[in-house]
Amino acid sequence: MSANLGAECPAGLSCPTQEFKDRNHNDTLISLVDEYGENITNTAESLINIANTTVGTAMTQVRIFLCNMNISFVANGYNQVRDEVCETMLGGFSQINWGLWALGFWLEVIALIANILATRLRGYSKKEASLRSEGDDIFKSDRLSYAISDGV
Repeated sequence: MSANLGAECPAGLSCPTQEFKDRNHNDTLISLVDEYGENITNTAESLINIANTTVGTAMTQVRIFLCNMNISFVANGYNQVRDEVCETMLGGFSQINWGLWALGFWLEVIALIANILATRLRGYSKKEASLRSEGDDIFKSDRLSYAISDGV
C-alpha cells in the first residue's frame, strides 16, 4: 500500500505495484495529486490570461448583458395576471353561471307549483255561482258539465 501511495518505495518493490498499474494507474497517488495541483495552477493562470484578451472582453460584455437582462419582474407580473384571470375572474364567472342555472331551475319549480295552486284554488266563475244560487241544494253534475262546456 505504501508503494502505491508513493511516500517511500519499499525495498524490492516497484512504485507503484503491478496491481496498481493493471488498474490503469501508472503513477503513485502522491505524484497524481502533485500533477493535479499543477493542472489547477495552470488553469488559473490561463483564466487570468484570458481575461486580458478579447475573450475576456467578451466575457465582461456577457456578464453586463446578463445583469441588464435580469427581468424577473416580468415573470412575477405574468404569474399575478394569470392568478387573477384564471382563479378570480373565471371563478366569479362560474359562480354567476351556477347561480343563474339555480335561479332558472327554481323558477320552473315555482311556475309549476303556481299552476297547480291556481288550478286547485280557483274560485267559482259567475256562471257556476248563478247555477248554485238557483236554489238547488244538490249541485248536479249535468249542470256542471253544461257550465264547463260553455267556457266557464
